[in-house]
Amino acid sequence: MRTSEERREIKKMKMFWILLALLALIYAILFKTNNVISFGSLGFAVFSFLKINNIEKRKLQIEEERRSEEKAASLIAYFRLSGKVRKFRIENKLKGEARNIKVLLDGKSLDEQHPLWYERQPPITTKLSGHEHRDYILYLKPSALPKSAKIYWTDDVKENNFNECPLPLV
Repeated sequence: MRTSEERREIKKMKMFWILLALLALIYAILFKTNNVISFGSLGFAVFSFLKINNIEKRKLQIEEERRSEEKAASLIAYFRLSGKVRKFRIENKLKGEARNIKVLLDGKSLDEQHPLWYERQPPITTKLSGHEHRDYILYLKPSALPKSAKIYWTDDVKENNFNECPLPLV
């Protein structure tokens, strides 16, 4: 969002170009000499005004995109080897906060009732700040290794975000 000072400055610039165009038009009407120069300056003033207006719109669009990127979250899931223990990590790769996180391992919701869940750890998180992660210990039996994780979350940019991550053992 632009500050009030920036908005005033833009308004002044627009008013300057409108005034210049009006002066060129008045000059052309009153002093019928040098009409080519007068209308040329009028055309230049109008062209400059339109060009500045387009530049300001593009700056505003870029600024809104940047703000949108700062509010977005992108979650991934993977296995990570920590010492001799393989941990399941959920990580937010962007700056925005992810809320209402739900993880499915091979279609089953990852929570305290999941058959791979290790009981002596905190419950699965439902919120991750920007560039934050959580690690969880799972019982990884060779016969029941999960192949993929589906992650659903909400952030400030969009609801119902979704990412499917393959889970190779690293």
